[in-house]
Formats: sequence, structure tokens, C-alpha cells
Amino acid sequence: MSYYTIMKALISRIIFIALMQCCAGTLLAHVELDNPLGGETFTVGQTVTIEWHIAIPHNTLNWDVLFSSDGGATWASIQMDLPVGSLSYSWVVPNIITSQARVSVIQDNSGQDYQDESMNFTIQAPPMLPFIVMGAIDTTIESNIENQDDAIQSWLDNHGGATATGFCGELIWSDNYINLSNQCGATGSALVTFTVVDECGSTETTAIVNVVDSSPPVLLSQSTGLNVECNGTGNQADLIPWLVNHGGAIASDDCGTLTWSNDYSSLNDSCGSSGNTTVIFTATDECGNNSTTYATFTIGDQTSPVISLAAHDTIIECGLPNTQAILQSWLDRRGGAQASDLCGSIAWTNDFPVEFDTCHASSSVTVNFTATDECGNSSITNATVTLMGTSGTSDNHPSSFDFKVSPNPVQDRLKITIDNAGSLFFHIDLFDVFGHQVLSLQEVGREINVDVSGVATGMYLLHVKSNKGVYALKVMIE
Repeated sequence: MSYYTIMKALISRIIFIALMQCCAGTLLAHVELDNPLGGETFTVGQTVTIEWHIAIPHNTLNWDVLFSSDGGATWASIQMDLPVGSLSYSWVVPNIITSQARVSVIQDNSGQDYQDESMNFTIQAPPMLPFIVMGAIDTTIESNIENQDDAIQSWLDNHGGATATGFCGELIWSDNYINLSNQCGATGSALVTFTVVDECGSTETTAIVNVVDSSPPVLLSQSTGLNVECNGTGNQADLIPWLVNHGGAIASDDCGTLTWSNDYSSLNDSCGSSGNTTVIFTATDECGNNSTTYATFTIGDQTSPVISLAAHDTIIECGLPNTQAILQSWLDRRGGAQASDLCGSIAWTNDFPVEFDTCHASSSVTVNFTATDECGNSSITNATVTLMGTSGTSDNHPSSFDFKVSPNPVQDRLKITIDNAGSLFFHIDLFDVFGHQVLSLQEVGREINVDVSGVATGMYLLHVKSNKGVYALKVMIE
């Protein structure tokens, strides 16, 4: 339908309405308005339901609804050609301030049209709602479990910084804040709507509160190093608690719990089983902020080897083809000495002179055997080696005492008689021809009986030592 046709039809209907007002009565009775009837007051923008009913049925084609702001002097269309089954229409009150508003409904029939209209009603301006002068402003709060709720509440109490002007009495503010969204630690955010209300209505403004954690944990005390004595097995009983305890470091975080980690992998090798490592300890909060501290764990070795068996004296007969081999064997065996060290292996040395008196006369020398561990700690044990010379006696204080042995050869019991010794305390040893000690005892007195019944038959060297000197003699056991 063209614009020209629509306007022509509208003008015709307006003329028709004017004629109806002049002619009175029965034409108005075929359709009747139910709402509005007149006398009401509506507000601009308000939705009003225009309602009517059929008083006398006709072959109705459609319905037209019109509006007048001047008591029916002029009319404007609200809605044309509503379906025939419609008996109501939702009308949004226009922005026209008047006390002479009217509405009219036209029954558009195949024959004669009919209409009904309301009496005057009032359209008033909408109420002046509170006016937001300054909107709410987003805020960011550093997380702190103890006081962040107070900071949020202070922001809420201040309406997020918003201000408003009202026209209808006292202004009352409210908000819809419940809690923060769950993020790391005690952080989170919330979109908050602030509502200001007076007697004319309400107005809203929105802003976001953000609680963040940008602060690393606070180190209350740094980690400290630990020095332990080597036990040969890595000192795990010391290392593991030290790592678990972050080297003694203490940290705190205002926004939640902390997780500790460290970069320990292994010890740097030093001497033996000793070593050290510098470990970085990291305290990380729930939002990924972290603080670090470091310290060194050291396994040291300050302990000397332990001599578990001291070196033993020996007497070696000179002149035999294997004299040198027997002597070297005694030296290689450290005089029978044994030692141990928790932190590593042991190296043995001795101070036996390179040039040693030969077999012209019996000679004795005290040999120091030194056990040194891998870290340079050492322990010493010593023993005397006597080379029995061709004279058969020791030249250490040869006249200090008289020494007699009987019987020789001997089977069960050897009698040793000592005169003019100047001492009553003697150390007696019996060695086989290989320098192995087979008997050792200490006695007091000038007549000593030695039980040799358990010693195998053969040639032996008897070694008698006091504070006055050393005496050696060959003894045959049968």
C-alpha cells in the first residue's frame, strides 16, 4: 500500500470521526473502549494496555487505534490495521505532556465503520531519577588475608567513589557485592553494581574490585650452611633434614600458604667421601611469587684414621738368602698394623732408613708407620725391627744386663735368667724366621718361664726388651 493511499485513508477516517461527533448516538455503540476511559494520569514512557470490546458485531476487517493530545481536535495514528481478533494493544505513552490526551479505536468494517474514544486523561513527565555525578571507579587492592576485607568494605561504603544528585528526597546507596571470584590465594575480583535510590526511583553505576598478589614472600630468616664430619655414606641423616627444613630459612606470605623447593642434585667431589654443595631454597606463594635464599652443605674430614691394630716388633736373622725379602714383607705389612677410615681409603708410609746396618752386629731400629687418609689426616704406630747380627747379640746397651736362656734347644718351657738388668719389667717376643710374631708377653722379675709347648718346631728368634736395651737370641724348639 502506497504512502498516498495510507494518508488518504487516514484523512477519510479523521473526517469520519468528526462527522460521528456531530451526529451523536448510535454509531458509537457498536465498539466500546474499556481502557482508558478518561481521568487517568500516565507517565511518559509508561506502557498502557488499550482495551475494547465489540458491542454490535459486523463484518469487521481490522482495527485502527488513534491518539489525540488536544482533546480530539487532531488525531495521530497509534497502530493501523490490527487483526480482527485483536481487542487490546500495548501502547507506550509518548513524550507529550498534556491534560487533554485521548485514544480512539475504529471498527473498520466491510460496510460502515464505527468508533469509540475516551475522555481526556493526563500525560505527565517522567520522574527525575537520581543523577550520577561521578561513576564508581575500579579499585585494586593488594592481597592481605588479615585486612583485605576491611579495604573492600571501605571501598563499598564509599560507593566505589561514586557521587549522585537526587530530586526526590534522601538518597540511599546499596550494592550487590557478595564475594570475590576464586583465584590464587586470597585474590579475586568482582563486578559490583552500586544503586542509588530516592522517592522518584533509582540509578545504577558499576565498577570492579580487584584483589591481587604482586608481593613475594617475606624471608624472616635466611638459610644457613651446615658442616658435618664425613661418615663415608653421604651423611644422609644430616643432609635430608637440612634440605627439608630449607636450611633453617623461615618465610611468610600475607596472601596464603607457601611451598618450598630447592635445586639440590649432588655434592661436589672433594677428598674421599667429603664434598660440598650450595643449595638455593625457593619459597613460592599460591600466586607464583617467590623469594630465594641459599646456603652451603659441607661434608668435611677432620678425623684421622683409627689404628685398630698396632705395629709389632720383629727380629730377623741376618745372613739368610731371604733376609731382605723378610724385612720388606714386614715393612709392607706395616709391622702387622691395621687401620680404618670412615671417609675413604688409607695410604701407608714408613720412615725405615734406606741404608740400614748389616749383619756384622745385631742392630735395631724403631720404624714409624703412618696411615694417611685421602684428606691428609694421619695416625702413626711404630715398632722395632732387629736384625740379628753374626755376633748373636744386640749392640743396644750390650753390657746393661746378662741374659741366659735354657734349655736351648727347648721342648716345653723356656727359662730366661737376667742379671744386672737395672729393671724388673721386660717385653718378650718370639718370631719365626719370616719375621712373624708367634708369641708376645710382658713379665716382671729376673727369672722368667715361657711356655712354648704350643709353638711349632723350628728355629726362632727370642727378643727381650727393657728400658735398658734390647737383646736377641736364636732359640731352637723341638
